Amino acid sequence: MNIGENIKKMRQFRKLTQKELAQKLGKTQQFIGKLEKNLNSPNFSTLLDIAVALEIPLDMLLDISPSDTAYFIRAMPDDFDLDKVNTLMDYFGMLNDLGQDKAIERVEELTEIKKYTEPDDK
Repeated sequence: MNIGENIKKMRQFRKLTQKELAQKLGKTQQFIGKLEKNLNSPNFSTLLDIAVALEIPLDMLLDISPSDTAYFIRAMPDDFDLDKVNTLMDYFGMLNDLGQDKAIERVEELTEIKKYTEPDDK
């Protein structure tokens, strides 16, 4: 299953309409419909909000095991900026497969440039 199918399955399990879930999130029914059809990709913050609204663990939406989730959380550095990740994921989600492949290549290129990998002067 994918994220959209998981959202729909869990929403139906909770006996919520798309409109009711949308109201809990401060979104539109159309937004939920597009998520469920995988026409839009939610950012991480929205996924968290959906999990809270559906009263389920996040890993149920992501289709990963709880141990994978725990590993991901433990692997995050203390100064991890979730807002930057959300912004990056928002832009990434706007790209088609070719664009996503190119974005990954560009990020890999940036990791090879010393000024982008050394700690910032603060």
